Amino acid sequence: MEDTKRLLKDAKISKSYKGYRYLLYAIQLVEEKEERLCNIREEVYQKIADAYQVNYQNVEKDIRTVRDHFWNNDGKQFLEEITGSTIDDKPYPRELIEYFVEYLKEQKRKKHPSTSNHK
Repeated sequence: MEDTKRLLKDAKISKSYKGYRYLLYAIQLVEEKEERLCNIREEVYQKIADAYQVNYQNVEKDIRTVRDHFWNNDGKQFLEEITGSTIDDKPYPRELIEYFVEYLKEQKRKKHPSTSNHK
């Protein structure tokens, strides 16, 4: 969780947005089980909505708001740095979650290279 919070801080995503908490939780859920990206509405947004007692549409909207703010404040450059790829278009929220999860997994592999070989 601390690595995720540090990543969001480095991405200049403010805790003042409701979507910050939702994005943080979404990243955790996808880190636990990447297949959740395939059914993001039920497997991620609805789980977050249940936890915060809101509807999944609010979760999705608030994550989009965070994504938009991030994108308009050098998010493109940040994503290109962490992915090593050119990013042409603003990512969908699920893509943003995926980028962050992949980056966190890569950082863990770098910290603990021997454990990443035992799949």
